[in-house]
Amino acid sequence: MGVTCKALGIWPGNRDMRAQIVASRRGLEATNERGDMTRLEINRTGSIHALDWEGGLRGNLRPDRIEWENGTTWMRQPVDPYGRRR
Repeated sequence: MGVTCKALGIWPGNRDMRAQIVASRRGLEATNERGDMTRLEINRTGSIHALDWEGGLRGNLRPDRIEWENGTTWMRQPVDPYGRRR
């Protein structure tokens, strides 16, 4: 599974509020806990660049979390094979 596929899905952010990453016609897009959207770039090493947040917010994709340079962390939301929360 590629790095981009590993990033897709639901990622609760701070205070267990829901954030997510989806693939669209424009490419990858993320929505944070406040509903703010951004275009994303992810390289093969797992470095993430949120183009429209904070002048180009960067982060690192780990197996179970995304660590953003602004100090926030998104933890992976466990789902079953049908995409339902566990």
